[in-house]
Amino acid sequence: MKRNKRWLLLVAIYSSSLLFYLFQGGRSSILLFGILNALLLYLLLYYFLGIRKLTGQRQLGESNQYDQQFMAGQQVQVYVQLQHLSILPISYLQLQDTLVRHDGHVQRIQGIATPNVFREVDLRYTIENVQRGVYRFQNIACSTFDVFGLVEYKRTIENSDSFQVLPRIMNEVNWEQLLSGSKGRYHLHSHDRLAKESNQQSGIRDYVYGDRLSRVHWNATARTGQWKSKEFEKEAMPKGIVILDRYLSKDGMPKDGELIFEELVSIAASLIHYGMEQQQLFALLSPGKELWSSTRFHGTASYWQAMKHLITVVPNSERALSVLLQRAMLELPLGSTLMIVTSDASAEMAAAATVLKQKGFLPIILYSRNSESKSQTALTGQQAFAYAGIPFYDLSSHAAYAKAAGGEG
Repeated sequence: MKRNKRWLLLVAIYSSSLLFYLFQGGRSSILLFGILNALLLYLLLYYFLGIRKLTGQRQLGESNQYDQQFMAGQQVQVYVQLQHLSILPISYLQLQDTLVRHDGHVQRIQGIATPNVFREVDLRYTIENVQRGVYRFQNIACSTFDVFGLVEYKRTIENSDSFQVLPRIMNEVNWEQLLSGSKGRYHLHSHDRLAKESNQQSGIRDYVYGDRLSRVHWNATARTGQWKSKEFEKEAMPKGIVILDRYLSKDGMPKDGELIFEELVSIAASLIHYGMEQQQLFALLSPGKELWSSTRFHGTASYWQAMKHLITVVPNSERALSVLLQRAMLELPLGSTLMIVTSDASAEMAAAATVLKQKGFLPIILYSRNSESKSQTALTGQQAFAYAGIPFYDLSSHAAYAKAAGGEG
């Protein structure tokens, strides 16, 4: 509307000058009419040959690759590089970049840049403490005024980049020690009940005390001078299952509910990542309004699909996890190690984990709570876990450290 008023003002001035030239005549009217014609010619040339010749692109991070992945808490460097090919000079450019998250949250970044001697325009900005999710940039909006400040010219550069932000990976946690417990260092790999192996040999590994003589690789042992054992492929069905609690409270999301859930997602992602590094792919069960499971995928596809799910997962479960576990045990592989990631340390959860243990499962509770004070209910639940002999690990301090470290782990 403001732009239309400026054009109407110019038309009114030009019409007045034209009438003054036609009816009054004289040198003054000719000079005024000539100046206005030169001004309008300049504005038209600026419109067709100025900002319309603007081209450019956007670069994320230190490379030109699209669909990049970052980790939650990191800084994302964005470089907007433009160049105008017109013979008319442009004094400055006002740029606006729009970033849209998968949940609809919009963030607009504005800046003013001046072209250099090579007619290049660079705008750099940083997105601080980026949260997990899928982000998409909209087109770059550019605008500028002519040298007289009369008319605003706008240009939109089509450049829609996207990137993903993974949950924080808590590398400072000794997952091997937490998951081993009293079963020993390699129980997830060598215990037949938890990690059955096929007859297909996949490689050679170091000898572990307790390996049968039939597993010893004699040729490799003689060649290296150290005991070596045969490595066999694991079954397609993973025996380590990560269960993410997406139910926060029966009274709705608490005040710090979003922070609590982010820590739970970080723990679940760290477990999936650890399993991938150890070549022991863990399945992910994520019960919300609909049950999501990575067991329908195979191999490394299971890992990537699980991480993709954790990027956009939200706490929308309508029932407590302790209730869902009692129903899910009928469909879970018997003897599985269930890594339950939850903020619920109540007696109900302890009772559900006890039933799982009695049915032949191995539950491990990985707990995180954002609040500094521990309620009496949580303390009672921890005592119940200890009494039942169920491993219980409070990772709240580790989650807070990962957050303070900016996602570096």
